Amino acid sequence: MLSHTAFRFIPKASPLIVLAMLASVASPQSERTDYDVDKDGLIEIRNIEDFLAIPDSFAGITLNGSSDGCPENGCIGYELVSDLDFSGLTNVRLPTPFLHQVIFEGNQHIIKNLKTPQLVNGTFGFFESVRESVIRNLRIDNIDWAAPGADYLGALTPLLVDSTIVNVEVSGTLRGQHYTGGLAGVANNSVILGSHFTGAIYAQSGLVEASLGMGGLVGNGENTLIYASSAMGEFILNAVPERNFALGGIIGTTHTHNAIIASYADFTNIKVDLVGNLAAHSPVTIESSYSIHSADDSELVAVVEFYSKRSYQEEAVSAVEAVARADLVCPQKEVDARCNIPSLLHGWHTHLDSSGQHVWNFGGSTELPVVRRNLVFDLADNDEDGVVNLLDRFPENPAAALDFDGDNKPDVWIGACDADCQEASGFVLDDQIELPIYPEAPNDETDFKGGSFALFELWFLFGVSTLGWRIRKHI
Repeated sequence: MLSHTAFRFIPKASPLIVLAMLASVASPQSERTDYDVDKDGLIEIRNIEDFLAIPDSFAGITLNGSSDGCPENGCIGYELVSDLDFSGLTNVRLPTPFLHQVIFEGNQHIIKNLKTPQLVNGTFGFFESVRESVIRNLRIDNIDWAAPGADYLGALTPLLVDSTIVNVEVSGTLRGQHYTGGLAGVANNSVILGSHFTGAIYAQSGLVEASLGMGGLVGNGENTLIYASSAMGEFILNAVPERNFALGGIIGTTHTHNAIIASYADFTNIKVDLVGNLAAHSPVTIESSYSIHSADDSELVAVVEFYSKRSYQEEAVSAVEAVARADLVCPQKEVDARCNIPSLLHGWHTHLDSSGQHVWNFGGSTELPVVRRNLVFDLADNDEDGVVNLLDRFPENPAAALDFDGDNKPDVWIGACDADCQEASGFVLDDQIELPIYPEAPNDETDFKGGSFALFELWFLFGVSTLGWRIRKHI
């Protein structure tokens, strides 16, 4: 099993990957005297040259060796202030820096058209490792990364540890070897909110049989929570494997417990069971989600009201329907009497963002349900356990966060909670998770302000300043 310590000191891939050469250079960096013009504590990344100059953050947050213009106690991260288009550029090194206790704010800008030659080994992603950090409000379009020798490959990072990804969208093609994910190769003790991948992931059938995980969002998940997110696309295999316990539309393999909530995978896969196209195998808990594993409309799809199997459970707690695609398309609200299965989406109205907006858009009578884009997520985390208050059933106790059946007994421990932490918490782990009991959907579902995870007050969006305070407490 992978652990925190496995990620603490990781050598960079060498040599650095040669990608493209800058066609033009902006004004000389020596003329720049203010790296935080808007005084929000984030160094502005204005162009590709700036992006390629982001250093490892262990020694502080700087650019070109300077933090001029930052607050007295230093900046807390970086922000894009323009789109970055790599098309037509040759021979520029991608530095893949380590992000440690950093905010990377995308401001809805796009990084696009970045390709690699087939010579990537070790680990690969935009950032070599992301630890105790936040990446948010970013689009990455049309990447094409070939890393057939990479142990870990992710568009954002091969290694996501104790971190949060919020409102990030990625599209493109990934060709990896071992743990490969549309967002992260490996995610450990992390949270992914409102984030999406669209594209293709290439896999070798022999490695699939060896259970080397690949996933639409995360190749291998450990103590990771995914909420209001999706993956759409396909796995492309060089041959049909004898078995498939490695390819999952959201998460590939799992070594410790993960949770997938209010999310979906429309990802072409092969030899998967009903929930296997969300996560390739347990331990995992899935709620209010669906998976489509075939482009053939005649194939059944899986609608998961609830599924949970922990590592020590012999039998799963399961409420999963195998239905025709038309049955999933039909509902335009949670209970729709027009449909063959009127209550197919039971409980889905309970999932909200921090502003009270419903996560799910049920669409028209010819459309599949989709997760809304541009959801609002307050990142306040009172107990600093890594799970935001919105999803934390025990927001004042860092030992646990999840309690799906609402019996005030935690379903699993937070990954960092050792035996002493567990004893001090006062909790007794739930020995039998039951199916959740949801409140009935109101007649006017837009007026509903609660949820299975929102049984406590929804917090106001604090923005950069609150998150910066949280990160600073760890420094």
